[in-house]
This record gives sequence, structure tokens and C-alpha cells, in this order.
Amino acid sequence: MIVGATTGRPFRTAQPGNASGDPDLNLSEEMRAMTGFLGSGDPGSFDEFLARFFGPGTRGPVRRIDLTRLMSTGARELVATAAQLAIDRGDTDLDAQHLLLAATRLEPTRQWLDRAGADPDRIARMLDERLTRAEPTGRAPVLTPAAKRALLDGHQVSRSLGSTYIGPEHVLLAIAANEESAAGRLLTEASFAPREQPGPRGAGPAPAGAAGRRGGPAATPTLDQFGQDLTAAAREGRLDPVVGRADEIEQTIEVLSRRTKNNPVLIGEAGVGKTAIVEGIAQRIVDGDVPDTLAGRRVVELQLSGVVAGTRYRGDFEERLRTLIDEIRGGGDQLIVFIDELHTMVGAGGGGGGEGGGSMDAGNMLKPALARGELHVIGATTLDEYRKHIESDAALARRFQPVMVPEPSCEDAIEIMRGLRDRYEAHHQVRYTEDALRAAVELSDRYLTDRFLPDKAIDLMDQAGARVRLRTRTPSTDRRGIEQRLEQLERDKDQAVADEQYERASELRDEISRLRGSLAEIRPAEDGVPEVGVADIADIVSRSTGIPVAQLTEAERDRLLRLEEELHSRVVGQDEAVSAVAEAIRRSRAGLGDEDRPVGSFLFLGPTGVGKTELARALAVALFGEEDRMVRLDMSEYGERHTVARMVGAPPGYVGYGEAGQLTEAVRRRPYSVLLLDEVEKAHPDVFNVLLQVLDDGRLTDGQGRTVDFRNTVVIMTSNVGSELITNHGTTLGFGSSRDAGTDADSAELRDKIMPRLRDVFRPEFLNRIDEIIVFRRLDPDQLATITDLLLADTRKRLAAQDVTVEFTPAAVRRIAALGHQPEFAPARSAARSSGRSTTPSPGSCSPGSSRPAATYGWTTWAAGWTWRRDRRRLSGPEMFADRAARYPVHIRPPGRVNRPIAEKESPVDSTVTVLVVVIVLLVLALAAAAVLLYRRRRTERLQEHYGPEYERSLDQTGNRREAEARLTEREKRHRKLDIRDLRPEERDRFATSWEGIQREFVDDPKRAVHDADVLVLDIMRTRGYPVGDDGGDFERRAEDISVEHPEVVQRYRDAHAVRDATPSGDVDTEQQRSAVTSYRSLVDALLHGDRGDNPNRDDRTGDDRTGDNRTGDNRSSGEGTSDDRARNDRTRTDRTSEEWTTR
Repeated sequence: MIVGATTGRPFRTAQPGNASGDPDLNLSEEMRAMTGFLGSGDPGSFDEFLARFFGPGTRGPVRRIDLTRLMSTGARELVATAAQLAIDRGDTDLDAQHLLLAATRLEPTRQWLDRAGADPDRIARMLDERLTRAEPTGRAPVLTPAAKRALLDGHQVSRSLGSTYIGPEHVLLAIAANEESAAGRLLTEASFAPREQPGPRGAGPAPAGAAGRRGGPAATPTLDQFGQDLTAAAREGRLDPVVGRADEIEQTIEVLSRRTKNNPVLIGEAGVGKTAIVEGIAQRIVDGDVPDTLAGRRVVELQLSGVVAGTRYRGDFEERLRTLIDEIRGGGDQLIVFIDELHTMVGAGGGGGGEGGGSMDAGNMLKPALARGELHVIGATTLDEYRKHIESDAALARRFQPVMVPEPSCEDAIEIMRGLRDRYEAHHQVRYTEDALRAAVELSDRYLTDRFLPDKAIDLMDQAGARVRLRTRTPSTDRRGIEQRLEQLERDKDQAVADEQYERASELRDEISRLRGSLAEIRPAEDGVPEVGVADIADIVSRSTGIPVAQLTEAERDRLLRLEEELHSRVVGQDEAVSAVAEAIRRSRAGLGDEDRPVGSFLFLGPTGVGKTELARALAVALFGEEDRMVRLDMSEYGERHTVARMVGAPPGYVGYGEAGQLTEAVRRRPYSVLLLDEVEKAHPDVFNVLLQVLDDGRLTDGQGRTVDFRNTVVIMTSNVGSELITNHGTTLGFGSSRDAGTDADSAELRDKIMPRLRDVFRPEFLNRIDEIIVFRRLDPDQLATITDLLLADTRKRLAAQDVTVEFTPAAVRRIAALGHQPEFAPARSAARSSGRSTTPSPGSCSPGSSRPAATYGWTTWAAGWTWRRDRRRLSGPEMFADRAARYPVHIRPPGRVNRPIAEKESPVDSTVTVLVVVIVLLVLALAAAAVLLYRRRRTERLQEHYGPEYERSLDQTGNRREAEARLTEREKRHRKLDIRDLRPEERDRFATSWEGIQREFVDDPKRAVHDADVLVLDIMRTRGYPVGDDGGDFERRAEDISVEHPEVVQRYRDAHAVRDATPSGDVDTEQQRSAVTSYRSLVDALLHGDRGDNPNRDDRTGDDRTGDNRTGDNRSSGEGTSDDRARNDRTRTDRTSEEWTTR
């Protein structure tokens, strides 16, 4: 028995010969123990086996179809035997071939096969060869799509033959009818052709209770004519299982159980499952899972279109509808009428009554009976139609109780898909993977935003199954070729036998046998069960919407990683813009972006003609393969307040209401596109109010109330705000050059200049919603040359269509770019105009109608002119103009000149220009060589003077003057990295005070004074920026390098450090003390007040301050004298302290 997932109560399964409806089967215990599938409660029961087929276990409530109650004992035994055969062979799937093999093992079906002209033993041998064998696993097999279809089609066959049950003969007829399955083809090969059809009682008695359940349809002939009995369809298993919707079903049953106004109306969007709720009620009534007030009722779907059809004269419709109402009223509490699209009831039949009209519509005729509770009507309509047709009629609306049917969540939709999977697998004979079901729900929810779950997910599953079936079931080219070859060989063999060419016939027979063997090897490979995976679902979405939602395969990842390269192939320069756009696309394709916002929103700032619009075109081509995927709106057309209505559609009451908006309709038709809002600053301020919702929420409501999804678009806005700042920023001689262009500091500086202008034009809430504000820079000469080369490539293609091949030398490309450049205008557009003017040959030389043969030309430069050449070798000036020009009268078109043949040019003038150019080039080269020699000489003298012995030592080590100078030059570069600063006045005062105390310590405690002096020196060095560590070790390691810039400081430090190292025990004699005081005094003086290489304002020769403004002294802050005075005072105090210590 099958247990209902909603109530938990078992459905009673009546069995042949068991009128009481006892669920136990009339089978032997041996058969029950052999199969392991029969029984009344064990986990491996046959009912649970079929339950897994017809209704897989899910978390939500599922209305399963109890097919076992429609199967006879023979059919049950057939399926049980087939399942045991699959287990014994180690198969995890139960296929239609297992059912056919079981039919050859059971005596009743063997006899029926034999009477149908098929040899059961031959069929068994063929199946035994085809079916594989493996180690038995002991697990219950799963029905394949072919087996599912055999059982479902067997049900249809039994109904068409007038039987109320499914017998084994019906299953065999269904297998034979399915020629796409391997079992069906095998029956055809075995000459299966039943001469007699099984009658209503062909294979045994029908299950008790199966007949007589269609009680009383004759009492409602008109309703039966224009309606469909849903309870009968549920009883016969013709309805799909209903998953979920328990709350809506319970609420509908509650309304139906009311005394008055017991007419629920299901309100929900199209495709959310309103009709499925009514089918679920019908299935509950059949299963007995309803209150007593609804038990035994019939649910009939009334087709109002059929009632109206044929009513040509006045009163025909009213009479027919009156008859229907009387039949429903006469049925009492046994009828529930379901009217789909309830809003069609309003106005149905009205005005169709002949010349005078005046007929009442169906709604007005049903109102009295609905109000008194004489009719039980379930309606279904959408929210818009209910508001428009039902709610506007208050008298009709109060007679219905609304039941809202929301769109199911993704998880609920997945459960619905699982419940429907078996029916679609049986129909298409494919297998849906769990990932495919989940992908159908998730992708449809993400990309098919104009429809609703679960309808759109079911459509994806259905279409994917049909596509995979057509792709796999279509015979391959090899198979068709072999079959055609076999037909030809059969005809040739018959002809050879007729002509008594027996040797020829024998050869053909062998060839036929060989080809049949090859065909037998191909067919098993095609007989496998195809699977519908995620890629198939994604491909359906891509084909129907144009959205590339295929999985991120390795090839897809590589393409995204190369996105910058693809964009740079069309957009020259503008690295910042290209990188920002590419990163946004990668984040979105990897699922890291905000799903409720557009893929990316960018504001491109820059002068005209620097590549803003071209980047949008290149992005459309890179993502979708064509520029048509770019939706472009010129915002200068929306400069007035009323033009906002053109973007989203006019509101009701205005001209143009009902017409789609230009922005919303374009994106609704192509939800995955690049949206370019060109020159957005020219739009009216009210337009930006519309764009706020697009940039923040990724959606926009048009004039007709439809929500348009912008989450799959890349929004790009261009503007010329601040273009004059960009044009004038960091300009130097030449065009397009800039100071430190492209650096982060320069970009930040330029952005800081533009942002105030931007805030004056756009509101802060608008700028805050933009992902990136990108500044496009002016193009430099190299970039303009690259753009010109790209434009000339189009020229090559156009001329190639005229059988003319053109080559452009790099010098010609640069010349075209330079002549066409106009800094105040668009650089790229200027290059396009220049390339178009400069590369147009004369019409007579390369036009399609010219009598000249196709030739190969080259575009090159010679001095200030141009020429076409037919041969590929480089030409000299005199040869070009004197010889080639006369032979090839091809016209040129230098910018600013009138077209004329090359032969008319004055070659002497051009030769003079050539000589002058050569002389100038040679002169420049000579000056450059002299400059290099002078530089090397100056560098040698400077290094010898600066390094002295170090220079000679390095020269001895390398043996090569150039290498020695290179080493010393490299050392100089390292020295320049040192950042030594002067002390601030307060720092100098603090250190000077400390030094005075240390000098007094030399008299009392020499050991401590030496240590404190060394610590003070290190502290001063660290403060000024010397690379010295806590113990001076780092300074010692770099002393050699630092001595080049500060030789006196380092030498004094070494002297003082040597004195400190010479007195580890504190026993200091007078000479050592005097040396220490002298060394530390000179060292501290140099560090405090600057020395050679230390104080840039101090003259190394005189020791005087060169600035004259006492920059390094303390007089600016304290007024206590200059730095020289303080230095002399410090030295005086040091000398006195030394003398006092010596006297003591």
C-alpha cells in the first residue's frame, strides 16, 4: 500500500478475489519471500517500490498516484519478477527489457507471446545477450524512463480497451508500441503481432471497487458535455501529482464547507499553480482525505468558451446556462464547479442575443444562486483581472471569497519538480539529474523574470527533455549509412539469386552479415538512457533569452581572464576604465556581486573622441558577440521634463498611454545587455530620479505596471563634464603628452580637480549609487598611431573586396595620425577622418569596373609626400618619382592637396628635400656622439675627484675603466636614496643640553660619560635619518657607502667609537680621555650644526652659512644667536671641560 505524505494514513488497495479490500495480496509466501517487494509494511514492499517511482519522498506534502490499485495480480507478478531479475543480474535500473524478460519466464505471458507470433525462448536468448551481468548488490533497482512509460502507457492501453485494470498483456502492448526503446525494437524483430486484443476481462478479474466509481454522470448531461470531471481523472491516474500547497488547499476546503458564500476564488499570477490546487482537491476527494461535507463529491471543470460557442440567436446562451444551473442545483451537494479564468464569466454571452441584444451575461445570471449557496463554484484568475473585472462589480465580488496563491519559493518549486520528474522522464524517456532540477528552478528564477514559478521551471525541464531526446534518439550518421547499405545489399542479393549468380549472392550474404553485426554494436550504445544535466538546462535558457548562463567551465574562465585583452584590441589606452569594467564583469560571473543591483554602473568622464562609447561597444561584443546587444539612449533627447514619460511609458490619461517606454521596453526585450546612456549630463534632472531606482535596486516599473529587471545589465553613462580640465591637465610640448600621465598620484590629482565640477552637475545621491567614476585621458601620439592602424585595417578590408591589397608602413601610419590630429577636437575621430582622406586611391585605378588587373599596392612615406606602389620592395626617392610614377599612374591624396598624378610632381625639388633631410639626420647623429663623449669625460673627472683612492682601487680590481666607473656610478645612485634632514630648533636645543651634561660627566665619571656620549650620538643620527641601529652595527656595515656623502661625520664617529671600545673597564688615562672628548665634541658639533654633505647651507671651505638667513640656527625661534655662535660656544665649553678634567 502507498502511504499518503499528507495524512500518514494508508490508501486501501483492493485486490482481485478480495472483495473486502484487504491490502494483503493473494500470492504465495514463496513468491513474497523471493521478490522481497511484496508485503504489507516491510521497507522493501512492492508498494513502496512503485511509490518511489510515482512519488519520490519529499519534505513537502505530495499527492501520490496509487497505480497499484489499478494493477491486476498478473501485472504485479510481472513487475516483481522483473525487479528480482534486475537484482540477480546486478543491475541498479529496472528497464523495459527486464519486464520483457520476466514475461518470457511467466507461463501466462509466455502463452500470450506465442499466440502473438513471437517465440518466447528466442526473445529470452536475445535479451540474455543484451543485458549485462554484474555482482548482485541487493539494493532495490530504480525504474528507467522506458519502464515508467511502459506502465503508464499500459494504463492508457487498458482504458482504451475498456478494462478497468492493468494486466500484463497491456504492459506488453505498451512496450511494443514504443519503438524508440530497445525492448520495443526487439519485439518488432521477433515478429510480435497480436491477432487478438485482450478484452475487458482478458487476464483476470478487475480489482474490487475499480468499477462503478463513476456514479451518476447521466444526471448532468449538459455539464458532462461542456465540462471535464476532475475526480474521474484523478481516479484513473490522469492527473499529475500535487506537491505542496497544503495551506491553500485547506483554506479552499474551509470556504467550500461554509453554509453561504461558499465560493472560493484562487487569485495568483499566471503559472503559480492555481489549477493544480483544484486538482489536489479532486485527488483528496478520491483518496477520502477530505471532511465528510466534501466526501464523494464530483469536481467538474466548466469551459465557458464551450458554453458560449454555437449560441447564434438571442436566448440560446441564457437557455444553455439556465440548464447548467438547474443541473448543478439538482445535484445538490455532490457537485463542485471549477471555472478557470473566472473573469471571462463577466460579459460572457452578453450582447450576443440577436439584433436587439440585451442578453444577460453569465456573471449576472449566476449571482442569485451563488448568494444563496446553491452552487459551489471555485474560480481562478489573476490579480489584475480580478481587480479589473470582479472587484469592480461589488455585488459579484461579495459572493466570492478570495484565496491568495503566492508564487512558491525556490525550495518548494524544487520539490514540485521532483514530484513531476517521473511523468516527464516517462514521456521523454530520459533521466533528469537532481542538479538539473535545481538548475531549472534557480536559472528560471534568476533570468526569466517575466514569468513565475513553478510554470517556467517546468517548461525548462520539459523543453530540455525534448531536446535531449531528439538529440539522442535521432539515428547517427553511421547507423543511417549502414541501414541504407543493408537495403541496397538485400536488393543486390535478390537480383543475384534471380540471375543464378550464386557466388555473388554468397558474397553479398557475408557482407550483409558483417554489416548487421556492426549495426548490432552501434544500437546498444544508442539504447542507453540519456541524462538531462545542468548544461542542457542552461543551454535552453541561453537560447531562449540570449543570456550566457552556462557554467563557468575552464574555457569560460580563460575567456573572462582575457577580457582586458579583448577590450584592448578595440580600445586603445584607458587602462583604468578597461580594468574596472573587466573586474565588475568577473565579479558578476563568479557570483560575488550584489544580485539586486546591475552588473556594474560606471560614469565615464572625458573629452570627446577618447574611447568612451567605443568601450561600451567592445564590451557588448566581448560578452555577447555582437554590437546589437548594446542599448544606446542619447540623453540629449530627454532634456525636457515631459520626456521622462518616453523612458518608462506615459501614465494613464496622457497621450501615448499603452505604448512601451523606450528604456524599459529595450531592457525587457534584452535583459542581458550593455545599457549606454550617452551624454547623460544633458538630460533633465527628473530623469536622474528614474535612474536612482535602476542603480540601487536593479529594477524599474514602466507605465503599464510591469517590473523590468536591470540586474543583468551593465549601465554605462558618458559625460563631458570637466573635459577642459582633462585636456589641459599636465600638457607639455607635443600633442597628447602629459606630465607623469597614468600614475596614481596624477590620477588622484586629476580626479580632485574634476569632482567639484561633477557635484555641481549631478546630485550627491546619484553619484553615490555609481560603482566607479572613471576618467578617460587624452591620447598620446603612440596611442593615436595605434588607433590609426586599426582604422586602416578597415580600409584594407574594403579595398580587398575590390581585389586591391594595400600595405602601410609604420612611418605612414604615424604621419597620418600626426596630420589628422587636432587637440581641440576628438583625437580618434580626427584620426578616422585623416585615414579616410589620405588612403583613397583614384577611382579609375582600383574600381571594380577598371580594366586594370588586380594588383598589390603599398602605402609608404617619402619626405612629406605619399605614393602607391605595386611591387613589395622599398623604393628610393629618385627611382620612385622618375621611373615608377610614370609607369603607374595611381593617384595620391596628401592632406591639404588637390589630387593629381604622381608623374606631375617635380622630382628635382623632391630630391633637394631628400638631401637636406639626410644632412640634418647626419648632423644630429654627430652632435649626439659628441655629447656622449663629453658626458663620459665629465663623469670620469667627477668620479676621480670625488672618490680619489677608491677610484684607483676599483680600477685595479676590474682592470676595465668602463666597468669601474659603472660600479661607482651604481654606488652613487644608492647614495642618493639616503634622506638626511636637518634638526629642528627644539630638537637641537634638547640635544645641546644633553651634550653639556655629558661634558660635565667626563670630569666625574669617564666611563659613564663615554657610554652616554655614544648613546647621544646614535640618538642624533637616528633623528636625522641615518640608517643606524640600536648599537650602531647597521651604521658600521654601511659606513663605507655613507662616507662618500658624509666622510667627516663617519670618520669622527669611528674615532669616538674606537675610544669607547678601548676603555671596556673604565680605566681611562689622560690621553685617551682627551682623545674621546675631542672626537665626540667634533662629532656632536657636526651632527648638531651640519658639515660637508650634512648641512647644504654650510660652506665646506669656510664653515660659514651660505644662506645668510640662519636657517639652521636657533635664532629664528629663540633669538639666542646664530648657529656658528652656538657651535663656538659649545666647542669652548667642551675645551674647558677637557682642561678641568686634565687638571684634576
